[in-house]
Amino acid sequence: MADDRWCRACGADPVPPGPACPECATALDPPDFGAARVGRVVLRGSRLLARPAVAVEERDGTVLIRDKEPELVPLRAGEFDRLPTVPIDDAGAAGAPGRLWAVALARGTGALKARWTADEVSAIADRLAGAGLGTRRGAAVDVAVMGRPRRPGLRLSGSEWAWYEARAAALTGDLATLLARLRALPAQGYRARVGLLLFRVADLRRDPAAAAEAMALLDPFAAASPDARALLAVLGPDHARALPVLREYARRAGTGAAVADAIHAAAPPLDAGAGAGPRVRALAAYLHGVHDRTAVDPAILRLLPLALIDRLVTTGAVTAVPPDVPLPDTVRAHLRSRLQPGDADDATLARAGFTAERARRAYVRGDDETLGRLPGDHEAVRHYRALRAYARTGHLHEEELRPSTQRALGLADGLSLNFPVTRPAPAEVAADPSTWPRFQANVIAGKVVVPDDVRARHPQFGLWADLCRMHALLQAGRWNDTVTAGGPVARDAADARTRAAALNLMAYAEWQRGRADRAAALLDEALALHPAAGLAVNAALVAEDRGAPAALPLLARVMQLTGDARLRRAALVRALELGRAADAGEQAPATLTAMVRGALALPGLDDDLRYELLHLTLAGDRGWLLEQRPSPQPMVRYFQLRAALEPRRTTRALADAAAGLAAAWPAGARPPWLVAERSWLQGVLIELVEQDLDPAADPLPAIATITERDVLEPNLRIQLAAAAGRQRISASGRLPRDLEELVVFTPVRRYRQGLASDPTTAAVLANCLAKAMAAGINEGEDFLGLVAREWKELDRTTPMTWTENQAYVARRLALLDEFERRHLQRCRRYPGLAAGLPVDERLLGQVGERLEHWAFMIKRLRGYLA
Repeated sequence: MADDRWCRACGADPVPPGPACPECATALDPPDFGAARVGRVVLRGSRLLARPAVAVEERDGTVLIRDKEPELVPLRAGEFDRLPTVPIDDAGAAGAPGRLWAVALARGTGALKARWTADEVSAIADRLAGAGLGTRRGAAVDVAVMGRPRRPGLRLSGSEWAWYEARAAALTGDLATLLARLRALPAQGYRARVGLLLFRVADLRRDPAAAAEAMALLDPFAAASPDARALLAVLGPDHARALPVLREYARRAGTGAAVADAIHAAAPPLDAGAGAGPRVRALAAYLHGVHDRTAVDPAILRLLPLALIDRLVTTGAVTAVPPDVPLPDTVRAHLRSRLQPGDADDATLARAGFTAERARRAYVRGDDETLGRLPGDHEAVRHYRALRAYARTGHLHEEELRPSTQRALGLADGLSLNFPVTRPAPAEVAADPSTWPRFQANVIAGKVVVPDDVRARHPQFGLWADLCRMHALLQAGRWNDTVTAGGPVARDAADARTRAAALNLMAYAEWQRGRADRAAALLDEALALHPAAGLAVNAALVAEDRGAPAALPLLARVMQLTGDARLRRAALVRALELGRAADAGEQAPATLTAMVRGALALPGLDDDLRYELLHLTLAGDRGWLLEQRPSPQPMVRYFQLRAALEPRRTTRALADAAAGLAAAWPAGARPPWLVAERSWLQGVLIELVEQDLDPAADPLPAIATITERDVLEPNLRIQLAAAAGRQRISASGRLPRDLEELVVFTPVRRYRQGLASDPTTAAVLANCLAKAMAAGINEGEDFLGLVAREWKELDRTTPMTWTENQAYVARRLALLDEFERRHLQRCRRYPGLAAGLPVDERLLGQVGERLEHWAFMIKRLRGYLA
């Protein structure tokens, strides 16, 4: 098809100018697949607590995502693109609604775990799909590609659905479905069916029955379509007429000899004819791009073979990997490996088939394991294995090396020796970068020089030698010369690592000259070329002259880039020092907070640093700490529980914090952080028990938790329990029986065992015991009042006969038994506990008198009832 002016609803083609089809009055809008990022699932949060979020809308460079909360979260497109992607099986869906339906299916089946539901995502997909005719058509294309049932809500004709299903079948090679759907179309409509059958011509030629059916479908279009005539000639039994038909097609579509000659000579082709298909137009664009060395439309890449794409890269007509063009994984990996080699990991190189580059990288890293896994029958793998063996053992397997390298190695070894005069670098070593590190020290020392003819033939070697000499200039303190020498290297070196290294050395020289701003700019440029932890460290050192807001983001970059735990710790410690030393403004706290969050997720963090980080988090990022899942790390888990104590202390939060401390408390040596937190929690509990009881912040459950374990010192265990008992009695005038053991009997027993003997503990115990005795006596007196009232009631209703009266006598005796058991016997225990404690003697005397009175009264009443 030359353009989109045809009717997908009824198949009319071509259609005269106008907004709608004259046959069926349906608008001619082409399929609209929506924003490229909508429907992508990414991971947010920390590395250990990452959660999926799905993009649901994109506008004006901003992506709206559905994360853990119902409210949509806006992200800049660049920020969204940097987040890790969660692969979703979307069966090749090209549009936003299709991708969202695939996400909803994955969420509904449990293949994807998220805070949002499948129904939410499906509803968003339905809304996007129904926005207009173009979006409905784009959604229908995806429904067909995904093999899902037709969706009546898209309001499309039956023949339009059949067309999209035929297209999907052609893409997957389902010949039977392709032919069945094409049969369902109007016989004279949908001229684009010719292209679908052309796409599967190889399959049709292998199946005579299918070929005959395809010829019947093509016949109505033979008069107007060269493609149809060509297919009929190829599929029919008489192939003799195929050649003239193909010649006619070549003349009309702009292919044939002229195009072939243009490909061979890299000359611009003839303009593609008006009837040219998309592949011919792509080929014409390719030839113009190669000849003119101008950028091509990235959309053509999906129609070109890999060899032609590679040539476009070589000539500079393609300079970036197109993010929005659907490309096969191998093609995308190939482009990344060519255009963004620094970003291409080993898996990307493997998909692209760049075995030689994988072997070279493994050799440079000294990675014997990766070299061992690569296919041994590959020439580059054998070559780099031999080089690696030579570097380790000094033994050279010449038969495995490339011939040029064999000679280059010998020359390189000669250049690595200690010799008194300068030597010129021969062309053989200049042509083989794997040999350069062997004599690098002599290049830096100026003993190996690059002749002009070698520099002209191998400019990258010359630039590498210039980089080496920059080290010598720095060592000599020649700052101006260093900057001058580094300019060509930073500009012309082909390798991003080399350019970044030159910029790094230039930045150091500028810093020494007192030009910190210029040094910072050079390091920013170096980091953009080759993100490396060492560059970020240098940039942070330079940025410190401008204060914490400038240095903190760079220290965060160090933590992100380095794999060295010691360097990561050093960067974090320095960030904390900067944060403490000065007011870092608005940006610094956010940066430092992000660094702290990331560091807390790292394994192997020492206790001292983790403790400082958690205190910072508690002070400034408490909400985040509360949002995280319970941590298996004891210190982190304790601080999560402690965070719930602010801003208002509650009974539950106090008990949880005490439980967290008790759970982390070891039987043996205690780490300093635990001792410090015990002191803090002791202070909180002491402060609470010295106040009037707040029922919403009752410290007693927390005290009960930590007194069960040997967390507190013995005297403090006794004091806190007794003080909590005194507080409880003072608040209510009562001491519940279930608390007596905790706040009275156990503390007194521990005191008597000699676990504490100081006057303070004795005084606190005595105070609690006095309160308990008074409360017990008062509670007993209250119960006696109840007994007296019930007794009088019984007297008024006592029957006259002896037999009837026995039930009333039994009730009176039960009341006396209950009073004796619950109050008299209970209170008799208290005076004995007071021995050795500074309890008021007058109170003890009053309690004794009251107990004797109770006993006499019970005895007398029982005698009366008998």
